[in-house]
Amino acid sequence: MSWCLPLADRVLLAAVHYRTNLAVRQLAQVFGVSSATVCRVTQRSRPLLALEPA
Repeated sequence: MSWCLPLADRVLLAAVHYRTNLAVRQLAQVFGVSSATVCRVTQRSRPLLALEPA
């Protein structure tokens, strides 16, 4: 599986997403990736971070 973001940036993206609840489009612009990448990173990070859906 190839990722366009390094691990540290993926963790940061997930933390920012869950902490600030910014929209996917906003996070995509901040991190310079597509909205699909933001969705993929946050969805795959959820079980790794043991977060429950709100």
